[in-house]
Amino acid sequence: MVGEHNPTAAGAFQAGTEFRNLGMVHFKPELNLETTPWVSIRTYHYDPPRPPQPLSHRRVLDQNAIDTWNVMVKRGWRPCRAPAR
Repeated sequence: MVGEHNPTAAGAFQAGTEFRNLGMVHFKPELNLETTPWVSIRTYHYDPPRPPQPLSHRRVLDQNAIDTWNVMVKRGWRPCRAPAR
């Protein structure tokens, strides 16, 4: 794995400064009784000190989430903590 974090193991955030906007992506494993592992990926626009504004939400298989995470790391996105509420 390219990044040192696994987005399917626990919720994780990444921040980037593409297009002069600070973006944030939240990877969160979904806890359900199905045998197929799913990960919820939520994107936000974040302009501190305002709270993050939701942009999109999608549900993907865990392997797709790992692939997405790896591409983001290669493009310069970095892991970070959730913003304070």
